[in-house]
Amino acid sequence: MKAGISNPEIANLMDIPRQTVWYRSNLIKKAMGDKMFEIESI
Repeated sequence: MKAGISNPEIANLMDIPRQTVWYRSNLIKKAMGDKMFEIESI
């Protein structure tokens, strides 16, 4: 996500379903909350 790669690209690279990437990325976003924006600005 930090590298700017899309979910379908991540799924292809990791050879996993797109839904898995979407689900896990949403879990990360929820867990990080506002911290996600702080990390992106570094």
